[in-house]
Order: sequence, then C-alpha cells, then structure tokens
Amino acid sequence: MSSCLLSPVKTEKQIFEDSMPEDDPNCNSDVIKEDFKQEDFTKPRWGPNHAGAKELASLYTRSMELYPHSCLMWCDTSRFLSGLVHWGADTWGSIDVPVIGKAFIRPFREHHIDPTAITRHDFIETNGDNFMVTIPFLAYMAYQFISYPVEKIFAFIIGTALSSYLAFS
Repeated sequence: MSSCLLSPVKTEKQIFEDSMPEDDPNCNSDVIKEDFKQEDFTKPRWGPNHAGAKELASLYTRSMELYPHSCLMWCDTSRFLSGLVHWGADTWGSIDVPVIGKAFIRPFREHHIDPTAITRHDFIETNGDNFMVTIPFLAYMAYQFISYPVEKIFAFIIGTALSSYLAFS
C-alpha cells in the first residue's frame, strides 16, 4: 500500500492574499499584492466610481421616486375603501335584497353575531363572492395592459393613485 500525497493547489501565501479578512466582510482593505500599481491603492473600491454603482445609477429614473408613494397611497385607499364597504354592508340593506343580500350582506352581519363563523368556512365560500366583484375590473385592466402603450398605462396608474390619495385623505 502506497500513499500518495498531492501537492496543494494554492500556497499559503496565495490563500492569505485571496482570503477575505473576518473584520472586513466587504473586502474594502485587501492585502497588498506585488503586481498592483500604486495608483490602484489611492482609489477606493466603493463609491460613485464603482462599476456596480454606475450600473445601478444608469437604471435609475426620476419616475422611480413615485413608486413608494403610490404604493402607500394604494394601501391607504384600499384600507379606507374596505372599511367603507364594511360599514355600508353593516348599516344599509337587507338580507332579502336579491343577489347581494345573501351573497354579501348576510356574511358581513354574521360575523357580528358569531365572530368565529368565518373559520368554519372553506376558502372558496369565504372569498368567492368578493373575488367575483373584482372580475370586471380585472378584465378591464388586462385589456388595458394588452392594448395600451406603456406610457399611457404608467400615467393611468400614477393618476389614479394620486387622485385616490387626494380624494380619500
């Protein structure tokens, strides 16, 4: 039985030079290598001149500043509208009203009598009627996304978000 020891792939010096210090996870202070020029050490490896920073900056547009605001506006608007619908279903109408009475008004009022009743229904029974209300709006939005140019869709989304926020705040 002979044993054959393989030579290491890297030397100890190469491992030390290529490893990242534990106290510097971003590798901002590398070990000096002999083949680098002196001017390579005067420039930091991060900041606005970094290749990754330049690539991200090229993808940024001024309209991107509106994205977080429009998301918050849509959240506030949907919260307000869901509360308004809930209040309206609890306040107005009767269970005897055709179509919407048994489908919408009864479940809204049932949770005041038995708050845990919703937990005994399956997913389709709980959410099916509410989803069916959104189908015409979703179909219209799908038509818009298929047939309208991108600029018009973006303008519609921003305009709707801004008008909703102004109307309900």
